[in-house]
Amino acid sequence: MIKKIPSILFILVSAAIILSCGDLFAEDQANQPSNLPTIVYIEGDVSVAPSAGTSVVAAAKGVSLAEGASIKTGKESYCDVALDQGHKNVISIGPDSDVTIGKEFKQINIAKGRVFSEMKALAAGSQFEVTTPQAIAGVRGTAWESIVGENSKFNVKNHTVYVKGIDKMGGETGKNDVAEGFSIIVDPSGWLGELAKLTQEDLDRMESWSSRIERSLGTTSGKNNCKGLIDGFDGASANLFKQVIDCESAGQSALAAAGGEGPLLAEGDAQQGITGGDITQTMFGRSPIIEPPKSNDPPPIERAGPPSPK
Repeated sequence: MIKKIPSILFILVSAAIILSCGDLFAEDQANQPSNLPTIVYIEGDVSVAPSAGTSVVAAAKGVSLAEGASIKTGKESYCDVALDQGHKNVISIGPDSDVTIGKEFKQINIAKGRVFSEMKALAAGSQFEVTTPQAIAGVRGTAWESIVGENSKFNVKNHTVYVKGIDKMGGETGKNDVAEGFSIIVDPSGWLGELAKLTQEDLDRMESWSSRIERSLGTTSGKNNCKGLIDGFDGASANLFKQVIDCESAGQSALAAAGGEGPLLAEGDAQQGITGGDITQTMFGRSPIIEPPKSNDPPPIERAGPPSPK
């Protein structure tokens, strides 16, 4: 028994140090300005460095993020960040992603992964940009998906996103406006591909993602109250999306049967949309689906010069 005392003391001291660090982190968070971006939803394995140069810790709902903060998600993991107090401007970070909060919270950098951005209430005259190793995409208010790997792909759900290709020296290779319902791929050299119409799979996935954000923020119009699932979520399960969608769909189906609202999501969206299936699979390695141009298609791409030699 006497020989075990040092080990017990070591454990007690280590626990005390960990608790003290946690208290200091919580105190530092409490002293942060209230207008900083805030984590409003987590699921699965999510880590965060709350500001540039700080230690990486497990993410938690309510944590404020300063300029230079970084967020990393693991497999089947998600993290939503509200950029404003009203939770009208939200970025939702998908699985296996690495994202950094940029200058004045008007920019994020995606090193890899997938991010769905929904900007509903940007300040007058302001804009929001997503930067990747191959491109810059910006808006003044819209919803779109950014997918980053060897290439960068931008799928536009609402309104219009401008996309600028960037070469390895930081120079602009070209620029194009991507209208609602279209996508564009930028290759590793920064060269912009042709515009392509979104597939129904893309549209369904982004609609499911947008609906999930509304549910996590408690802004959905559904009458079935499933907010308790989110409020009581501890981040351990990878199935919360499906639980919430199933809960809301059950309530909406009951309302429809009674002559009220119909379901918010069609049957099967939980499997095809954000909760699983294709959302964890990138589009890289597959040729984009490009339909023949029509007279009402978007304008041609502005080229800065010939493509880089392969």
